[in-house]
Amino acid sequence: MPSASAYPTPGPGRRGAVIHHLAHRRARNTAPTAPVRDANDPHVQLAETLEAHFLSRGQTLSNEETAEAFTNTLDAVAMMLDGALANRVVEEPAHAVLRGMLDGMRGTPQHV
Repeated sequence: MPSASAYPTPGPGRRGAVIHHLAHRRARNTAPTAPVRDANDPHVQLAETLEAHFLSRGQTLSNEETAEAFTNTLDAVAMMLDGALANRVVEEPAHAVLRGMLDGMRGTPQHV
């Protein structure tokens, strides 16, 4: 930050008015910038697809309660898949693919 001597001191203006220079006191934009998202990142593409799905139903995954319900639902589906594996309804390769897909969906609320 520049020292106080870098700014002119108040002085007389027109008709004897005192002018106070405020340029150095203006608030700077310190708001965090949104991270740059790679449109080719599969996680970003999945997040955009799922968010569009939720938006079409009047909801958004950026809402904390909706995101929590989404995650709870994924947990229930994962439990169902694990049960299907245990009961030999699906075999290990299919289970691994399906669990991988579910796990990929878990990060969606952080990408919207």
